[in-house]
Parts: sequence; C-alpha cells; structure tokens
Amino acid sequence: MPHTCTARVGFELCNVYSRSVPRNLKRYHGAGDLHFVTFSCYRRLTLLDFTHSYNSNGTASSVANNQHTNRPESYTYNTLNRLATAQSQATSGGDCWGQSYGYDRYASLTSISVTQCSALALGLSVNTSTDQITNPGYRYDAAGNMLSDGWDAYTWNGSGRMSAAAGYSDTHDGDGLRVEKSIDGHQNGDENRNPDQRQHNTNGKLYWYGLSDEALAESDLAGNITSEYIYFGGRRIARRDPGRAAFQNELEF
Repeated sequence: MPHTCTARVGFELCNVYSRSVPRNLKRYHGAGDLHFVTFSCYRRLTLLDFTHSYNSNGTASSVANNQHTNRPESYTYNTLNRLATAQSQATSGGDCWGQSYGYDRYASLTSISVTQCSALALGLSVNTSTDQITNPGYRYDAAGNMLSDGWDAYTWNGSGRMSAAAGYSDTHDGDGLRVEKSIDGHQNGDENRNPDQRQHNTNGKLYWYGLSDEALAESDLAGNITSEYIYFGGRRIARRDPGRAAFQNELEF
C-alpha cells in the first residue's frame, strides 16, 4: 500500500524527539521510509516541512512542501526502478519545472530533457566499451580516472584518490582518510562553489577523526579548531563553530 510521511526541521538544534519514540531522531515506516522528524527548540520557527508519499516498492512518488504549498513534486520510474520523470505540480510561473531522464546500459545517467517550463538539461555521449564520457573537454587517465570535465582539472594519487581539484590539494593518511586540504591560489568566488571554505579560505585546514573514522572537528593548519561536529545514530546532525552560540543543523532528507 502506498503511504505518506512528514518531516519537519526546526530553527535551532535544542531537544530532539520524534512522535511516540522519545529521544529517537527519526521514526520509520516498516519498509524503512522516513516517517517523522522534528526539533523542539527555543525558537519555534519551522524551516522545512515536507510530506513524502511512497509507492508500494518504496520509491518516492511525490513530495509536498508544506511551507510552500505551490511547490509539490511528483516522480515516475521505469521498469528497472530508475527515475524516469520528475516535475512540479505548477504548470506555469517560477515554481514550474519538469524533466525526463535517460540512461545507458550501465545505468549511468546520459540525458535530461525538459518537459515543461524551464529546467536544467543534459546531453552526454558515452563510450560503451569504457563507460567514459566522450563530450568535448572530458579526459581520463589509463586507470579510468577523470582528468578534466571541461570546467575543472583533477589529479589522482597512486591509490586512486583525488589529490587536487579546482585549486585545492588533499592529503590522505594510510587509511585513506583525508587529513588535510590545502588551498592553492584561492580566488574570490571559490567559496561559493565550495561553501565549507567560507571561513577557512586562508591556507587550508586539517581534519580530526574519531574511532569510527567520523570527522569530529576541523582546524586551521596551526591546530586551532574552526568547526566541531555532533553525531546521532552514526549520522552527522549538527555543526558548532567557536564563537557561535547556536548549532547549525546538518540533516539531509
């Protein structure tokens, strides 16, 4: 049977609870779909409020934005349960959009067509032998790693991990965890494409990990903490920056 659920996120992370299950962050349907999440906060301002509907196989059929009732979206799928279409209920105006999606035999997304109003489109040519994009600007190394996408260039280390891209260089430890990000020739505007650099745009930053390889904190290269992270049930739910009294929610739905 198709079913629906609601998700809400409050303004500040204060006390976390869910209906009928105190102190749990989320409540799920039997099929594992998100049912309800909310935050009880000193300032009771709802930022996000969505109602999700699901098909009997667990795929999402629609999302209603209860904060903006003119923005519901619906989805359809092909016989392999790949997203086939997505569109707004609105058929005109700034909230109107619609897309259909095409895939190759490897299930890679190769095309996006606009079906109503305005939306982003995509058209990729793919080598069926290597599953590599052949559009102008795309280049790969012998190991199949992408070297360029026509916009940015990418460098990879001997372990197949990205070591440099878009003016940033990464250093990994022996376990493959990124422990340092260095900023090479930082330019104004880069932080808009990399939002986490807005307050770390001097020389770089270091990452500090817990026993389960979760990033607990970030610091500048001198070891001064710039961000700390809070986890719940194995997922990062909030960030705290020194000098700020409030926590920043980091949940994704």
